[in-house]
Amino acid sequence: MEDRRPLGITPFDPDVLKTGDYAKPKAVPLKTLEESAEMVEATKDWLKAGRPDGGLRTRMLDEMADVLQTIANQCAAFGIPDDELYEALRRCETRNRDRGRITG
Repeated sequence: MEDRRPLGITPFDPDVLKTGDYAKPKAVPLKTLEESAEMVEATKDWLKAGRPDGGLRTRMLDEMADVLQTIANQCAAFGIPDDELYEALRRCETRNRDRGRITG
């Protein structure tokens, strides 16, 4: 049986992805934008505090995880299999290597 967990992340149940805000295709990627904004704010708070361990770091990591969750949900909602996502990641890596952003 094929693993349907994009990036190894379990997406929301299909029934959830067909109800409420998720029933509107445009709303699915907007959740990523919303969660990304929350991640930025948590990261700014962590940086302002001098990068302490503890609650601010945990909050930042939790927001990062929320962003990844929304990406897994979008893959599930739009029927994007892992191999297609990983191919896009390989293209992204190639672009960044070509630009000198990734070496080694």
